[in-house]
Amino acid sequence: MFLLYLSASIIAALITSAAFAYLWRRKLERDMKTKGTFKKLRDEINNMLTDINGATERNIVLIENKIRTMSSLIDRANKLENVLRKEKQEISSNVYTKLGRSRPLNLVLENKNNELDEHEDNTEQSGNPKLKTLRAPNYGSAGFQSLSTQEKVLILFRKGESVEQIASILGISRGETELTISIHDKRD
Repeated sequence: MFLLYLSASIIAALITSAAFAYLWRRKLERDMKTKGTFKKLRDEINNMLTDINGATERNIVLIENKIRTMSSLIDRANKLENVLRKEKQEISSNVYTKLGRSRPLNLVLENKNNELDEHEDNTEQSGNPKLKTLRAPNYGSAGFQSLSTQEKVLILFRKGESVEQIASILGISRGETELTISIHDKRD
């Protein structure tokens, strides 16, 4: 009977060992499948990150190129605007100068004493001896200095001086000079 107990215990140990080996092997296979799945998942995530980084880098390069292009276009537009602004000022100055040379000065002043100054001629267009038409005097003379700024601007303009020259001679701004000339031209 001892042999029977011994054989039963050996059989039980073998069955237990076989069951343990089977369960342990199954656990190892499961772990290996899980590790393989994790490895595949990790590889797939790494590939996705590499693709995303590449696409992001390409997009950044494209955006930087667009920004450089836009900056150069804006710089060109600013330079062109400045050139056009300068040309417009030169053209408007030339137009005023040409208009001033083409028309005679018809600035009518009332003389209080009915006397002719050295820079005035008597014109009796309306039959009124008090009305005088101003002739362009030498702007260094005392008679010229006694005139108002508007009259000085118009006289110099009719003599053919440019707007900038008139402004510098009289010590006024270019805008004030242009305004005086344009107001007088609209009255005519």
